Amino acid sequence: MPGAAIASGQVVVSDQVKIIQHRDGGILSQIMVENGDEAKKGDILLRPDEA
Repeated sequence: MPGAAIASGQVVVSDQVKIIQHRDGGILSQIMVENGDEAKKGDILLRPDEA
């Protein structure tokens, strides 16, 4: 059964919460990180669906 999940996310940088949201919405094909993962500058966190 096809469907969609709508979710929001937060990126925490140096103990400051940064809320991210695409202005037009869209579909993600991959979420490359999990809760608690550390990322550094240049890391890919999300991959949008190309379709």
